[in-house]
Amino acid sequence: MQPDATDPSKGKITLIGFCGYARSGKDTAAEILCRRNHSYMRVAFADRLRKLAMELDAPLGEGVHYNDLPTTDPDRQALCQRLTSLTLAILREIDVNDCPSFMWADELAKTLNLVVRPTGEHVTFGEAVREFGYEGAKARYPKYIRPHLVALGDCLRTCVYHAIWLESCIPRTLEAFQKKYAGVTGVVVTDVRYENEGNAIRRLGGWVWYMDRPGVLAANPTEGHSIPFVNVHTVVNNSGDILALTTEMMRVFNKYILGGHADHAQVRAVGECK
Repeated sequence: MQPDATDPSKGKITLIGFCGYARSGKDTAAEILCRRNHSYMRVAFADRLRKLAMELDAPLGEGVHYNDLPTTDPDRQALCQRLTSLTLAILREIDVNDCPSFMWADELAKTLNLVVRPTGEHVTFGEAVREFGYEGAKARYPKYIRPHLVALGDCLRTCVYHAIWLESCIPRTLEAFQKKYAGVTGVVVTDVRYENEGNAIRRLGGWVWYMDRPGVLAANPTEGHSIPFVNVHTVVNNSGDILALTTEMMRVFNKYILGGHADHAQVRAVGECK
């Protein structure tokens, strides 16, 4: 029997994850659901990543990079220590006790190779987001903001803990999930991009829906390699305007959430949905 995390009749929390490429309409679809269900909460696996990027506030642009400096350089050491402190804070938040060796911090910093000393035109991640907002910063600095987040996210997932962003959003157990989101009746995750993220949502009884918008392709190689392997319950057709998407969302919502007749075990990979 599947977990009853998404059974509204039992007072449990409805859990929905949207999978799809950047600009396919995932945030818009989530906004439609949350507008019609005021006690729903919109979250993203990238929320904690963006918070880390704000706290790290690395310079983006021209300058002397981490790997250009000797290991004894105080600025290089300070960046490594900051990465260590911020990353360990995330691991404590998600109750990961078997933390890896401190050696990973230098390996992470080497992989990221961030600007340590700006020497020319640059902006820090925090400055860009505070001035223009996250979406505005991405549009104004397309070479910096999204690539920085992708690199930071991939590095911590690979070098530190494979589920660091997943468990920052969706806890491992149903009990922990309900405790984290106590007070809301629904949680809508807007950025399911990896197979294990979709599996985590389904393990808690949630639903994973693929947003299909004609002409929208992978924004980067990471999306192109990961999203086709995510297992989803259905495809949301986003080929029209906002009114058409609203109608489509209500159709899918009524079938999978209100109707209670959909088969939770019936899924297929995104790559098979085309």
